[in-house]
Amino acid sequence: AQAAQAEQGWIIQKVEWRVGREEGTNWQLAGERVSMTIDRIDFNPRLRTWRVLDYKTGAIHKKGPEYEHLENMRPGLLQLGELMPPAPGRARSARRWKNVQLPLYAAWLRQTGGATLGMRADDTIELGYVALPRDIGSITFARWTDYSESAEASALAWSEEAVRRIRAGIFGPPITDIHGVPKGDWKFLAPDGWAAALTPESARRFAGEGVAV
Repeated sequence: AQAAQAEQGWIIQKVEWRVGREEGTNWQLAGERVSMTIDRIDFNPRLRTWRVLDYKTGAIHKKGPEYEHLENMRPGLLQLGELMPPAPGRARSARRWKNVQLPLYAAWLRQTGGATLGMRADDTIELGYVALPRDIGSITFARWTDYSESAEASALAWSEEAVRRIRAGIFGPPITDIHGVPKGDWKFLAPDGWAAALTPESARRFAGEGVAV
């Protein structure tokens, strides 16, 4: 698999890049310092394209990295910003972010790390996974097919809102089912839903309403 990537013109530029811990990698999100490790960055000089890759030793979604990051919005799920449009030709529902890992890597590369590597303003960025199964002969590269700068901006906005809420002490409400009953351990605290378990004022506070972030 790696030989095929090399034949296509991909050249490994960085591995295990420790953002926030190596010189010249400092980055902030909503005023908070970010620390993360990017598994690998490739560059294709013919395409003027950078590719940010994350190694995955377990199973990944067969439809690609976007399905590990986005899910259809439905009642009971937390929304921290504008929703993403439906997946092209696959669904009708707007989507929410459930994972922002790869878009944050791309945002950091575009804003900070790219200068170290000689990235140009008109270069493009691709995202993907490298699936590492037990059978080394079955290594696969899974590309995020519809990734865009608008998706990156959306993920960044959701991440910044999450940081602001954490800083303000807002950690709810938890995800609920279609009947309004919290999932996970929360269901034991509010088996009949939050409306029955909390006073109106407490419910508003728990949801972050009226709290400065």
